Amino acid sequence: MKQWVVILVIVVTSTLSVVAGSGRVCLTQNMDENGVRTYFMAPRAAVSNSPSWTLKSEPPMPITQAMVLVRKWLKSKHPSFTFEEMSYLTLAKIWNTDFSNRWYYSMMMQGRATVDGTEVSKCFSVIMLMDGTVVEPCDKEE
Repeated sequence: MKQWVVILVIVVTSTLSVVAGSGRVCLTQNMDENGVRTYFMAPRAAVSNSPSWTLKSEPPMPITQAMVLVRKWLKSKHPSFTFEEMSYLTLAKIWNTDFSNRWYYSMMMQGRATVDGTEVSKCFSVIMLMDGTVVEPCDKEE
């Protein structure tokens, strides 16, 4: 039987959960080695509809279920992707006064994918709300 060890990390930065004018909430952002930022902007309605959670119980979305959903999502978006391992898993609070006790998973998935006929190593950063909604990355804060 596999056992999962989870380190609970609460990330607080000034960029988290900034409410953008388009009705989206910026959950987090990443910067690659070239300085290019990727934003993860969730629709306000999706955040509002996700279950609230406090540390007094298990998360509403169990880790094993989140892993299954993320793998399915990755396969639907990148059919050639073959999962090898998860680099990290973070459980982070959405820091916005409009959304009390809302959390999300941040995962880095590693594997192999075929790009232009060549198999390459590939990493994907995936953000998932506690109801299973995957937050698509975008290249600018909307």
